Amino acid sequence: MKSLPLFHIDAFTPKSFGGNPAGVVPNADSLTEVEEQKIANELNLSETAFLLQSSDDTADYYSN
Repeated sequence: MKSLPLFHIDAFTPKSFGGNPAGVVPNADSLTEVEEQKIANELNLSETAFLLQSSDDTADYYSN
């Protein structure tokens, strides 16, 4: 089993557990689409972003 960092982000609020919750998985380049779906399902959040390395010199990451 892979071990990846993931973050539970509370957007649009300065307070924990307020605003709009979202999952963020950095460095998700090695994940398959099926693995991404399983992670999103496990997090049980309406929004989950998987950050991938960008080949564009003006960006560090992009999300699919």
